[in-house]
Amino acid sequence: MEWLSAQLGLRLDAFRRHPGFVDGAAARDHIESYLATIHERGEVHVLERSGRVEAVIAWRYDDDSWFGPAVHTLTLDHRIGADVEPWLRDTLAEVLPRLDAPLDIMIDAAYAPAYRALTGLGLRVDSVQLVGDVEVAFRRLDPGVVPAGVRIDRMVADDLEPIMALYEQTFAAEPEYCWFGGHPRFLERQRERLEAALAKEAHLELVVRADGGVRAHASATVNPDNPVWGPTSGMSLCFAPEMRGRGLLRPVYRRLLEGMREQGAVIFKGGTSQPAVMKLGREMKRTLQGVNLRRGAPFDEAHFAPYLPLRAP
Repeated sequence: MEWLSAQLGLRLDAFRRHPGFVDGAAARDHIESYLATIHERGEVHVLERSGRVEAVIAWRYDDDSWFGPAVHTLTLDHRIGADVEPWLRDTLAEVLPRLDAPLDIMIDAAYAPAYRALTGLGLRVDSVQLVGDVEVAFRRLDPGVVPAGVRIDRMVADDLEPIMALYEQTFAAEPEYCWFGGHPRFLERQRERLEAALAKEAHLELVVRADGGVRAHASATVNPDNPVWGPTSGMSLCFAPEMRGRGLLRPVYRRLLEGMREQGAVIFKGGTSQPAVMKLGREMKRTLQGVNLRRGAPFDEAHFAPYLPLRAP
């Protein structure tokens, strides 16, 4: 598994550039395990110069992805500062036409040559992956004001069906913000996750109530032992269109951050293409970990400003 070890080293070099990364054996083992499933079941291309690996592209077909639909998962790592863009462009030009399922590609924020190669071949940014410090974000974010006639509550069992209806309706109307969100397998996994959360007294599942119904759902899931980031929280938000632009994002985020702090989360991270979330992310000093790319994404680079362009190598 020579190429696996080489790609692991390249990826660790990139991760070490991110504040919050916990560099140690647990992170190494976790990342290696993920890459190994691709090397063992997929295909690998390597650029080697003078006995040193400069870049690795590895991919596999996954018919049971966390998205729901089958995807081609493609991983790409290269030595930062190396002249690898021509090789990446030529190799990917041969590879990408053979990958006929939707693509799962995330490249690190340090990989400007990979970004240029992929976008030069027609892929576009689907979402940005942001990472933030919970305490910094909490201190910087004012609590905002909840509008009259609106309440932010903890989710209860009776909210499950309205939340699922909200997801289905929102993702069907706006697939550009979550292309897989309406897939039945993804929705079923969301339901299972919410049912599991209801069984926990300390869950961080919120609903926004207005006009007699559930009009938004927000969630934080704390993992105290994330091997890469330490005590970490993921987040998800789904607002009905009529609830946007009313100043609700701040108080909702504030409630989630309070819960993360109480449960010991240090880092929070996740992907988004929502302008309001990206704008608030800058205020909270969230930084760019990487970008997800896919065919046919509807947004241009200006949509993701000021997180793009990627920082220079």
